[in-house]
Amino acid sequence: MKRLLIIVCILGLLTGLIACKNNSSDVGDNNNLSNSEAAVIGPVEIIKSFFTAFEKADYESMKIYCTEKCINTYFHGDDVFGMI
Repeated sequence: MKRLLIIVCILGLLTGLIACKNNSSDVGDNNNLSNSEAAVIGPVEIIKSFFTAFEKADYESMKIYCTEKCINTYFHGDDVFGMI
């Protein structure tokens, strides 16, 4: 029973590590925050900063928090997803 519990714990740990692995294809070229800076700032602060920039129509600052795919899909000239 102990061996089964240990195996389940190890599999859970490995699954968590694999799921949280940084995928370099998700990081955009315009991303000015390193992973360590984003980890220090925290998700709530990142969301607040993103929407503060959106509120001011500062789309270049918003791109800092986006992947390249997000930028290519939603950012067009002087608007984001059709919002000016």
